[in-house]
Amino acid sequence: MTHQNVLWIIVFVALIVGLAMVLRPRPNADTPPTATASSDRATETISKVTNTIRLDGKSELKPHFELGEKCALCHSYSSRSSSQQDLAGRPVAAYDLWQSSMMAQSARDPYWRAVLSAEIERTPNQKAHLEDVCTRCHTPMAAPFPTSPDGEILALLKKDSQRSHLGLDGVSCTLCHQIADKNLGQPESFTGRFELNADSLIYGPHAQPTTMPMQRHVAYTPTHAPHILKSALCATCHTVITEAVTAEGALTDHAFHEQAPYLEWRNSEFNDERDQPRPTARSCQSCHLPTTDEDGIPIKTMLAHNPGGRDFPFLKPREPFGRHTLVGGNAFMTQLLRDNAQELGIKVPRTAFDASLAEIRRMLRAQTATIDIGQIEREGSCWRVPITVTNLTGHKFPTAYPSRRAWIQVKVYDRNSQLVFVSG
Repeated sequence: MTHQNVLWIIVFVALIVGLAMVLRPRPNADTPPTATASSDRATETISKVTNTIRLDGKSELKPHFELGEKCALCHSYSSRSSSQQDLAGRPVAAYDLWQSSMMAQSARDPYWRAVLSAEIERTPNQKAHLEDVCTRCHTPMAAPFPTSPDGEILALLKKDSQRSHLGLDGVSCTLCHQIADKNLGQPESFTGRFELNADSLIYGPHAQPTTMPMQRHVAYTPTHAPHILKSALCATCHTVITEAVTAEGALTDHAFHEQAPYLEWRNSEFNDERDQPRPTARSCQSCHLPTTDEDGIPIKTMLAHNPGGRDFPFLKPREPFGRHTLVGGNAFMTQLLRDNAQELGIKVPRTAFDASLAEIRRMLRAQTATIDIGQIEREGSCWRVPITVTNLTGHKFPTAYPSRRAWIQVKVYDRNSQLVFVSG
C-alpha cells in the first residue's frame, strides 16, 4: 500500500433503542390539582394532566383534546390557497409535516411497545406504574392511562372509543399547544409532568391572533404565548428521570437520568436561557421546528386557510412559521412505520413518510457531526489515522436512550479500488 491509497470515513448512527433497567420516576411533591396563571388574553385555569384528565358520563375528556386531523381542516395544504407555503411555493402546513413524524406515531411505535412489554414481563409488580409513566408522553391525550388486565398491555388502545383514538394520535397538536407555562424547565415538569390549561386555549407565538375561525370550528381560542418557542416546553418529555428497581421490583432510591437531551442542551453552548447567551445559542425548536425553508430562507406565510380550502381574506402572512418536521436521527423506525403502515393501522400517505425520511437524512448529513482526518502516517505495518469528531448538535450525540450508539466505520481501498480493510 502507498500513501496514494484512498481511505473513506463514514459515520453511522445506531438507532437501536432500549431500556437498561426497570425504572420508576422520582416521587413528586404534593401539588394542588389546580393553579392560576395569567396570559395576555385571559386568566386560565391550569390543570395537571395526571390529576384532572378524566372521563365523565358522556365520555368527554377534560382538558379539551381533538385529533390532529381536526386541525387539518385549516392547517393542511390546499391547492386553492396561497397559505402555508414557503417562498418557493413548497407546502409547509403543520399537519402535513407532523403526521409522519415520530411524535405523531409515538403510540404506534412498535419498538416502544415491545420494550414496554418486555419490562412489564420482567417486573410484573411494576405494571401499573410502567404503563402510567410511559404513556404520559407516548399516549398523552389518553392519560392517565388505566392499568391493563392481566396478560395484556396498553389494552385501552385496542378499544373503539374516543379516548383510545386520542391516545393513538400520539403527541398531537392539541397536546403541545395546550401545555401551560407552569414549572417549565424545572424538575416538577420533567418525566411527562407538564400541566395543561383547561380553558381550550391554543398557545402560539403570534401576538393578537385572529380568534374567530378556530373558536367557531373547533371551540379553541388562539392565544399568544411566547413559551411555545422555549426549549423548556420540550423538556417535559425529553427529560426522563427515574429510579431503578431491583429484579424483584423493589425501589432502590437511585435516580437515573434515562433521557436528558434538555439537560445536555442546557449545559452546552447552544443554551439560550442564559443571561448572556453565546452567539451559537439555539433552542430545540430552531432545529426540530425550523422557521426557515429547505433553502435557509425565513418562512413568512398565512397560518391557515378556511375549511373550504381557500384563503381567509382577513389573514396576512406572519412569521415566524415553524416547519413541523419534528425529525431527529430515527430513519430506521420511520422507514419501518412507512413499510408496515397497514399492519400498524397507520393511514398516513407513504409520500409523507418519504418526506420525513428525506428531512432526517438531511439533518444527519448537515447538522449532526463533522469528521476531520489528520495527517495519515505509516508505522511499520500499520497506518495511523488521526480523526476528530465534532458534535454539531445541542446535546450529546447520540442522545436520549442510553442504548443508542454512533460509530465510525473505516474502509481502506488499494490503488485498484479493491477493499483491503474495514473496521467499525
